[in-house]
Amino acid sequence: MIVTAELQTGGKAAAEAETAGIRARIDVRDVCFDLIKGGKRLTLLRDVSCTVLPGEIVALMGPAGAGKTTLMETINGTLCPTSGQVLVNGLDLHRHYDAMRGHIGYVPQDDIVHRRLTVYEACYFTAKMRMEGSLAEAALHDHVVATLAELDIANRANTIIGGPDARVLSGGQRKRVNLAMELVSDPAILFLDEPTSGLSSADAKGVMEVLEGLRDRGRTIIVTIHQPSRELYEMMDMVLILGVGGRVVYWGPVRGAYRHFKTAPNPDALFEAFSPKAVDERGWSEMAEAYRKTADHDEYVVARAATPLEPEERRLTPRVRRNVGIGQLLVLFERLSKLYTRDAGWLAGALLGAPALTLLLTSQVGAINQRHTLLFVSTLIAYFFGIFPSLEMIYGERTIFARERMVNAKIPSYVLSKVGFLAAFGMLQAFSIAAILTGYGHIDGSVPSIFLVVLSVQLAGVTMGLLFSTLARSTRVALLMMLAAVIVMIIFSGFVVTLPRLRDDGTSWFLAPSAMRWGLGGLMAVVRDVPPTRLKFFGFHNESWGLDVAVNLALAALPLVITMLILKARDKV
Repeated sequence: MIVTAELQTGGKAAAEAETAGIRARIDVRDVCFDLIKGGKRLTLLRDVSCTVLPGEIVALMGPAGAGKTTLMETINGTLCPTSGQVLVNGLDLHRHYDAMRGHIGYVPQDDIVHRRLTVYEACYFTAKMRMEGSLAEAALHDHVVATLAELDIANRANTIIGGPDARVLSGGQRKRVNLAMELVSDPAILFLDEPTSGLSSADAKGVMEVLEGLRDRGRTIIVTIHQPSRELYEMMDMVLILGVGGRVVYWGPVRGAYRHFKTAPNPDALFEAFSPKAVDERGWSEMAEAYRKTADHDEYVVARAATPLEPEERRLTPRVRRNVGIGQLLVLFERLSKLYTRDAGWLAGALLGAPALTLLLTSQVGAINQRHTLLFVSTLIAYFFGIFPSLEMIYGERTIFARERMVNAKIPSYVLSKVGFLAAFGMLQAFSIAAILTGYGHIDGSVPSIFLVVLSVQLAGVTMGLLFSTLARSTRVALLMMLAAVIVMIIFSGFVVTLPRLRDDGTSWFLAPSAMRWGLGGLMAVVRDVPPTRLKFFGFHNESWGLDVAVNLALAALPLVITMLILKARDKV
């Protein structure tokens, strides 16, 4: 949808009139986090306690290795503490995470956006997934535009986000897009990892001014930040400084840290005071003990924890659920369609690759005594154009899925949307292959039957590619997996090593998992002008193409189930 200037103005007015939502207070009580590594127990957080009130911006600071990221991931529910509690409005976060997940926003340091979407579309699809029908379409649109106006990027609503090789948005604008994608679900708590990292001073200040506005509307904001300027540092309200080993060496007002560490009033001096070069292991322990004896500890740790909840700090009710349904699947399918139809190279390959190769093949291998070769290569083309386009589908957006899964992304909807999208292109390719074989190639066979056989081969390739995309840690590994799979399929297709020979060796069962074996067998059964001598030689004279299609569909289902199980096993929350 194109966002007009009139809608931008209306959205801005709606944002300015927006009232504060649920106010969230966070109580961190004696949190410890241990990690077992190489048989040794490492303590990353030690008895961390603090209370963050609604409408505060809190900075998590400390030297490298102090545990800032671990603390943030513990407070936002990603990690479960070894001991201690994190309470949100009096409710244990980790025991009741389902009730909390829709109230927590998280903006990581790296972009988690689809680069081929517009700013508006990125926020729209996020909102539609998380709200799942709670707003009518017109109201959802107004809400997204209002969010963009709130962050002063409504004028960029129709701009493609782009990537490193085609930067259209400034660093600050990209950060605001990431922030907007969290704000569309109106979270009470916002976590940001290094929100000003890599930004110019003007962009960094702009981002902090946005956070100030969100704070003034009652949101609770927690950020990790590394060596900010004095201006940015003092725009925040409270700071929790961790020493090496996860010890709290200060928790209190940002300006109070100058007094506590007896430094000049600037963050650089603070970092000098608690840099690893200036403090050893014993020193960190002494600093943590010294802080526990101060008035700041009594006021901001002990007294705050004892303060009862305010009436507006009511318990949070579930806002999003991971229910079974097709609504989210349709949203993900629509998003995929926009993403890949805008990639001209991918689209051209998906639409023209298979028919072009089939045309080339039939022009070179057209004689009746070469039918078997024509059918074999056709199954190879079908399998290749099933597996190759799916290789990046999951690996390429693993960070996006991890964030969406933390909120309410459903694994079946996520995986099946990709299968459905690729199957739609697979149907076009399968029909084109069948039409070319029977038309240009003059093969004597039923187009619908050839179509179904070829499509079953493609679907087996699609789901295998999605499995490789899930398992791979890099594009290179995924490609190697694909090459290995294709080579195995060729060897055990029944064309390179014939069925009679394998039956004589007692190893014909090797062919059972090969989609190309069942595809080739199905085509041999469907095509009526394959010489009987060739059928007998390859062992396909008693094939049932319907059974072959059914076997291939079963082979397609197996990687699909494994993919879903792997994604489920990786769940953090």
